[in-house]
Amino acid sequence: MASLLLGLPATTGNSRIGYTSALTLQSHYAAFFLQDDWKVTGKLVLNLGLRYELETPPTERFDRLIYAFDGSADLGLKAAGLGPLRGGVQFVNDGGIGRPQGQLDTNNFGPRVGFAWTPVPSFVIRGGYGIFFSSGINNLSSGTPATDAAFGATTPYVGSAGGDTTPIPGVSLSTPFPNGYVQPTGKTLGLATDLGSNVTFLNPRRVLPYVQQFQLGLQKQFRGQVLGEIAYVRMHSLRLYEDYNLNELPDSALSLTNSVPNPFLNLLPATSTLGQGATVRANRLTVMFPAFNTVTMQRNPTGRNNYHGLQARVQKRLSHGLHVTANYTFSKAMLYYQYSAVNARPTWRAVPSIDTPHMLRAFVVYDLPFGRRRSWGRNWGRWLDSVAGGWSLTWATRYNSGQPLSISDTNGQPIPIADPRTSGSTKDRLGDRIDRATGLPVNPYLRPSAFAHLPDFTITPEPPLYSWLRAPGQLKNSTTLAKTLSITERWKLELRADIDSPFNSPQFDPPNTNLATPSAFGTITAAGGQRVVVFGAKVLF
Repeated sequence: MASLLLGLPATTGNSRIGYTSALTLQSHYAAFFLQDDWKVTGKLVLNLGLRYELETPPTERFDRLIYAFDGSADLGLKAAGLGPLRGGVQFVNDGGIGRPQGQLDTNNFGPRVGFAWTPVPSFVIRGGYGIFFSSGINNLSSGTPATDAAFGATTPYVGSAGGDTTPIPGVSLSTPFPNGYVQPTGKTLGLATDLGSNVTFLNPRRVLPYVQQFQLGLQKQFRGQVLGEIAYVRMHSLRLYEDYNLNELPDSALSLTNSVPNPFLNLLPATSTLGQGATVRANRLTVMFPAFNTVTMQRNPTGRNNYHGLQARVQKRLSHGLHVTANYTFSKAMLYYQYSAVNARPTWRAVPSIDTPHMLRAFVVYDLPFGRRRSWGRNWGRWLDSVAGGWSLTWATRYNSGQPLSISDTNGQPIPIADPRTSGSTKDRLGDRIDRATGLPVNPYLRPSAFAHLPDFTITPEPPLYSWLRAPGQLKNSTTLAKTLSITERWKLELRADIDSPFNSPQFDPPNTNLATPSAFGTITAAGGQRVVVFGAKVLF
């Protein structure tokens, strides 16, 4: 508000004017597979297969794409106190580089093997293994690679220097771009393209992500039309894409927040981010490529995750008007985070946001035994049967473990020094009772005193999400009552009532986990799960 009143808005990443050139992209995909089912004996069947996939890197009709960033290139410029400046972009179809935006990945063989063995009647052992590749194009954040600013005309707004501490003379709301506007340069500047601004490029040596899947299961048919099944499932995802800023600040320089003279003033383009302002923060000069603002390398095939699951199923096939199916999964998912290509940090092993250790699904369909055509009420009169007979009941129960939580704070994720979980039912831990003396909740879902704040300029050793710290679980029920009433031989009336959350049980949202707001930390302020009843009628003829 102060910046607005002064007419000096702060600099943000989205403050710019201009346009980005559209792209005309082309990529080719081809695949073939071989498959055979081999009946080895009367009790053993093998499923064998091999798939090969080939996806070409994209090309652009007018070659308006960056191929890579050459970190060793000499720009022929020297900045005071920094020496020769290095680093520069490389374009496709330029300087001996081909038109595709990246190297061709040709090692995408996906074998598949499975078996089904019946050692004794009514008992089957099944298993399988396979490798499945994902698309490189479809795993781009926007679906397509971005064009470079050199082929557009986007001018960033820079209103202050030194981390928005020193306003730049001549810049205001009325004259936001006193140095003029960026003009499209295409490839004419070569390595000097985007000097003082942001560079984003795809890793030219990226490969296709893939998943290894494995399953081993036992299936048994019991008496009474009951089927039981249990299986172990594993998925190992490899070569997952991650993005890194090669100009990330070194951890050792985080505390260098003092302002120093800007060595790029009158050296880099006046319309660029770094070419404006008399001062910059001292730590800004410690990055790997100081002549550029950010250097983001996208789609590095360095990520991976693991999933282990124990799956069980019981199914009673329809007999005597009753059908029951229940599924339960006990699982663990692990994601391996690297986060930085600049600072030496251990790879974090943590659960992803989709990790759900316990998952239960139960479904029941039952033809109620009341009515002239059912076991009870065969002597009912027509009108009584029309009202109370012939109904079917469907019931569904769904339970999921609560999602893992992450704690935030002013200086980054704090360190737990005790168990922050309070005791009692969730409805008694909403944080809705406030201590008037302190203004803090008396009954929070999480205790703020269980965490230690990080000192300034400290990198947290904590993983992004905790498997042991979770939001409330979700238990949802729904039911349907339905019947079909014969009016005449040709006309029928179908009646139904759908009830979501018949017990009107609240499903609480995750708690507030921002330690920087103590009055709200650990409180739950929203919930769903309200009862909804929908009546319907359908005439059939």
